[in-house]
Amino acid sequence: MVKRSEFRSDLYYRLNVFPVLLPPLRERREDIPALVAHFVEIYGRRMSRQIEHVPETTMSALESYHWPGNIRELQNLIERAVILSNDGVLPNPLPAVGTWLFTLPRLQLL
Repeated sequence: MVKRSEFRSDLYYRLNVFPVLLPPLRERREDIPALVAHFVEIYGRRMSRQIEHVPETTMSALESYHWPGNIRELQNLIERAVILSNDGVLPNPLPAVGTWLFTLPRLQLL
């Protein structure tokens, strides 16, 4: 990217002092419950909403999802779920299979 002038070389070398290689979320599904709990705590506090329960079906759906947007997508979906939560229960924030939003990452721009 630096050679193609798509990334500033000075910034690259500053960031490259201590590289941290981390596999994508889809390759470390065992981290999802801890990340969900972390984001629920952050957004629950920020929005003054007490989330007391994450249903097994919601957690299972999150662990089974392919995560094309990696952790940023998980973070955004948990924020949405906290906003939509009722009675302290975190709803499943994933779009239903077959909806345009679910297939959005597969779209290609011409």
